[in-house]
Amino acid sequence: FRQTLTGANVFTFKVTTAAPRLFTTGQDFAVLDPAGRRAFTVYSINYPKLKVTLYKVTPADWVQYRRYQRGRMRLSEAQTLPGKLVFDEVVEVKAAADELAETSIDLSPALTNGYGQVFVRVEPAGNPADNNRRANPNANRQIFAEAWLQATEIGLDAFADKHELVAWANSLTDGKPLPGVELTVSPDGLAGTTGADGLARLPFKAAPTTQGQQGALLVARRGDDIAILPQQYYPPYYPEQETISWRRHDSRETLRWYVFDDRKLYRPGEEVNVKGWIRKVNLTATGDTEMFTAAAGELANYVLKDAQGNEITKGSVKLNALAGFNFKLQLPATMNLGGTNLSFELAKHGDHYIHQFQVQEFRRPEFEITARASEAPHFVGSFATATSTASYFAGGGLPDTEVNWTVSSKPTNYTPPGRNDYTFGTFYAWWRSDSHYGGWNSQSFKGRTDAEGKHTLRIDFEGVEPARPSSVTAEARVQDVNRQTFAATTTLLVHPADVYVGLRSARTFVQKGQAFDISTIVTDLDGRALANRDVNLRLVRLEY
Repeated sequence: FRQTLTGANVFTFKVTTAAPRLFTTGQDFAVLDPAGRRAFTVYSINYPKLKVTLYKVTPADWVQYRRYQRGRMRLSEAQTLPGKLVFDEVVEVKAAADELAETSIDLSPALTNGYGQVFVRVEPAGNPADNNRRANPNANRQIFAEAWLQATEIGLDAFADKHELVAWANSLTDGKPLPGVELTVSPDGLAGTTGADGLARLPFKAAPTTQGQQGALLVARRGDDIAILPQQYYPPYYPEQETISWRRHDSRETLRWYVFDDRKLYRPGEEVNVKGWIRKVNLTATGDTEMFTAAAGELANYVLKDAQGNEITKGSVKLNALAGFNFKLQLPATMNLGGTNLSFELAKHGDHYIHQFQVQEFRRPEFEITARASEAPHFVGSFATATSTASYFAGGGLPDTEVNWTVSSKPTNYTPPGRNDYTFGTFYAWWRSDSHYGGWNSQSFKGRTDAEGKHTLRIDFEGVEPARPSSVTAEARVQDVNRQTFAATTTLLVHPADVYVGLRSARTFVQKGQAFDISTIVTDLDGRALANRDVNLRLVRLEY
């Protein structure tokens, strides 16, 4: 609705319930935490019941799983789920209306002694046609959450070139190498066993002949424990584009270009000096970066285009004995400004490379400005000074010139030297942006330079709440009589106190009911430990 906001207005709205939702976190191919429950968690809103189906799958079901993935991606009607159905029940969702519910699904019916592969599918129980219609009226498919999950203690990594596959198996519980793990590679028909270091090298045989039928799969077995590692998880849209082997399929050696110019920034009408070399990279087991030898009479062709894609000039350059080249380009006086592309091509090798530089209009600076802060350390309750100096390159300062200061502060952390094993200050979650913890607080000031082109600003650090270090940035901007403006910045670290307390735990994650140790340390700014200091430690539980 639209309403003119004049005088006192009261509006009444009637809202409906939230649209039903069903989702899970993470990817739909995952390894379960070996220290956690063998469970799959889904989240839902306004679905009172969920239908849960578990399929016991093995590496042999991977081919069918790829077909199912591709059918789902292409919206096919016939989609056969992989594996053997071992569980099919409807579970109650314990949540009020419009409340986000977390439902944990036990996977043990599809596992053997806590190990195995399971395909889980969760969908709202009821009329499938109504599941996603509210959120998307055009949706004709049923909403669901599903995943191929591995309950394993084998951590599996692999690397393959054109000749062999190198696999490494280690324990997910403690990271130690796992010897005696049986490895197979499908569809290449390779087999091997890891050594004491957890490594196995499996030389490839002849190139596989199966095309577009299945994805390359590495399988590791250790008793009842089985882990798989596909070479490519997400299938391509068309079966014939399927990656069918772990090996690299490079059909030729590749070329690498190293090209540079003298300035990267030019004005219209100036000359550009371009220099470069070409090298060959051999991808065989004993290969290296090698000298490139051009064919007889072969030239490197180049085309220069401006920021609007207009062709400026083109030509060819001969490679010298070191596969290098050097030539000059004259830019037109009326050339468009912006990013400019210089494209290279070796026609006989079918290889291309693009080098970029900028064409802009600019004036050469006539003066410079510097900024420096008073000697550290700086503390809350004291002050510091920031001094800017503006000087002509021809000599002498800029006297009686306005200086515009912008002083900004932001919370930060400080770790005393040599104490990186402890955490000081506020913990910054890596999954959140810095803006979540508070942005910059800025103030502006004005002043004028003295006869030497200097101006000093006093910054008082009156207080900070909560008590934590702050990063203070002072930027000075000066404009001369020719209306050229330049800026300089200096940064200060302001401490809330002359001592810091740090915390350290042996583990980052602990289970419910599990005891854990917390170590504390008190140091000065230089990291020296301080004795006889009282430390108050408070533990709280945070719910997100």
